[in-house]
Amino acid sequence: MKIGEFQIGLHGPSDPTLPQPVAGWVVSVVTDDLKALRDALLGAGADVDDGYHDTPRGAVLSFRDPDGNRLQAMQLGMKASEIV
Repeated sequence: MKIGEFQIGLHGPSDPTLPQPVAGWVVSVVTDDLKALRDALLGAGADVDDGYHDTPRGAVLSFRDPDGNRLQAMQLGMKASEIV
């Protein structure tokens, strides 16, 4: 879904570290630089998961908003192991 110049998606949780099945949806955004986003989130004091995980479309980072809702960001075409 495009909102202005941004694209967002709603996905079922795909974090393999979570017990399955997990109910609900996760808002996911696409970024060109997942590492820079992670660094910015950490710098702002956000609750960010330790690592990245792979999906068929790219690497994903999970984090939480100030209310504790799980969010995800994805860098398309990347593997978690490629993000340094």
